[in-house]
Parts: sequence; structure tokens; C-alpha cells
Amino acid sequence: MNIATVGLDLAKNVLQVHAVDSQGHIVVRKQLRRTDVFLLEFGISLPVGHAVVKRLSVVLAEHPLPPRLVAILERPHAHFKYLTQQIGDIEKELDRQLAEDPVGQRLLTIHGVGPITASLLALELGDGKQYRCGRDFAAAVGLVPNQYSTGGRANLLGISQCPSNGNTRPASTSCNPSTIFRYSRML
Repeated sequence: MNIATVGLDLAKNVLQVHAVDSQGHIVVRKQLRRTDVFLLEFGISLPVGHAVVKRLSVVLAEHPLPPRLVAILERPHAHFKYLTQQIGDIEKELDRQLAEDPVGQRLLTIHGVGPITASLLALELGDGKQYRCGRDFAAAVGLVPNQYSTGGRANLLGISQCPSNGNTRPASTSCNPSTIFRYSRML
């Protein structure tokens, strides 16, 4: 491996390292987080993921590090634990609300629909009487093109990328890959 040029791309939280050889072929392309760079100076290399972040205080206690560095790294770790706790509380509240909603319970029986998608769809659907058919609901959510009919002639309009509730379409389309994968394996 003959490295001719090394480039560093510095950002607020990420450091990107690029290296090319004399013919211009990429030899190294590595992305490092600031936390990784701090710890690499002391010979500590951590894998990426939630499991390492959850046990960061144990990892820091295993290695002799300057107290100031430990204090710097503990601040975002404490914030991570706080946010994880808040997300857990919100998910519990959402589950409680869905347990009381019969429409939400029916939506949860659909494969690929979780609590967040079910609550958004139940909010958008309401009692469902404002829609003539399922296609009208799908068009309102932004899953199929809107339809305008006159004189027996149906005109399909575009799919609305931002319907009335901007969160419903992304939540509905994100559950599709898991459903498609599941049913493709059954064939």
C-alpha cells in the first residue's frame, strides 16, 4: 500500500480520512467520530453502536485516562441516558393510549405496522366515515395518486408527498420493506 496523498475532512462531530495512491486509486476511506479520535490517542478503539455507548462508563473505568477526558466523555453519555429514558417514557405512554383505542388496536394487527404508525394512521383515519373507500384514504395519506372524476372519465393526479399530516406518509411507507420481504419469502 503506497499512499501518495492524504486528505482530512474536519467537521463538528466527525473526522473523515481519505488516502490515495500515485495512480489516484482510493487506498483509505475512514470516518471517525470525535469520541473515537479522543480515545484512539490512548490506544482505545471502540466499535460503533448503542451497546458500547450504554456501557461507556465501564469502558472508561477499565482504562487509565485523564480525569478531564473522562468528564468530557461522561457529559454526552449522561445526555444519551437521559434521551433514552425520555424515549422509553414516550413509548410507554403511546402504548397506553393505543390500548384504549379500538382503531389503533386493529391497526396493530397488520404486519409491519408498529405503535407509532398505528397511532398516526388512527389519528388521520378517525372514524373513517369521511372517506368513500379505502383508496380515498390512501390518497389522503399520500400512498396512491389522487383521483378526479367527471363525466365517467377518471383522471389520476400526482401523489402528494406532503399530505395534510406530513408524518403519516413516511411512517406508512417505512413499514412496507419489512412487509414486502416477509411476503416475498412466502412465495
